[in-house]
Amino acid sequence: MTYHPAIHQLVKELYKLLATHYCTVVPLMLERKKYLEEIFSNKKGMRDYSVTIFDLKERHFTLHNSHHNKCLKYPSLSPSVVDEMKALNSLTETNNIHFCMDTLTRSYEFLMNLPPEKRNQFNVIYIRRLLEKDEQYHPYLHHMYISEYDEDDNPWLITIETKRLLDMNIPEFRKFSPSTLQYTEEHNYSAHLLSLKLDEIDRELIKKHDEDCKKKELSKSLYKSPHTVSNRYNKVNLLFKVNSINTTCLIAKIMEIVR
Repeated sequence: MTYHPAIHQLVKELYKLLATHYCTVVPLMLERKKYLEEIFSNKKGMRDYSVTIFDLKERHFTLHNSHHNKCLKYPSLSPSVVDEMKALNSLTETNNIHFCMDTLTRSYEFLMNLPPEKRNQFNVIYIRRLLEKDEQYHPYLHHMYISEYDEDDNPWLITIETKRLLDMNIPEFRKFSPSTLQYTEEHNYSAHLLSLKLDEIDRELIKKHDEDCKKKELSKSLYKSPHTVSNRYNKVNLLFKVNSINTTCLIAKIMEIVR
C-alpha cells in the first residue's frame, strides 16, 4: 500500500502530541519493565492474543510478542522495523487508517484529561483491519490500558492486547473507558453502541445464542442464507444495526470488556 502524505501527517501530529509527555524513570523501574516483558514473552503459548508495549517516555514500541505474524502479509512489528507506525499503517486497510490514527490521538488526550485517581481505569478498545496473506483485510481487536506508571504516577507503559476476530462483518467502532461527560464519542457507530438500551429480553437472546454457540446446537434456521436472519433475533440485530446474530453477540461481548 502507498503511504499517503496525509497519513504521514496524522502520525506526525500524534508523535508531536506524545512529545509533550513527561516521565521520570529510574533504573529500578527499567528492571521492572524488563520483568514485565519477560512475563509476556514466556506466556506466549498460553494465550490467543498478541501483546505490544508502548513506552510513552521513549515514544516507541519496546515489545511486540505476536501470535499473528504468521497470518499477516508481513510482520506488523519486529526488531528490524525502523518506522514502526509506518509498518503498522502499511498493513492497515486504507479506509481504516484515519479512524485508527484518530483513535490513538484521542486515546492519549482522553487519558491525560482523566483525573489522576481514574487513570488506572483507562481502557480503550478499537477495530483495526490488517492485510493478511490471503490478500484480504481481517479485523483485529486492539485493547489498550496502562501497565506501568513512573515514580511520579504519570502513565509510562501502555500495553496493547491484540486479538484476531473471525467475523469479517464486524463494523468499525471503538470505546473509551471510564465514561466521562467531558469526553464524548464522535464516531457515529461507536456513539450508537454507547447509546443502546437493551432490555432483559434482548440480553437473554444474546446470552442464549452465545450458549448455543458454545454447545454447537445452533438452529439451522439461522443459516438459511448469508442474508437471512431468524425472526427471533431481528429486533436485537436492528438495535445493533447489523444483520447477523453472530456479529451482534461479538459486539456485545467486546463492549463488555471495558465498562
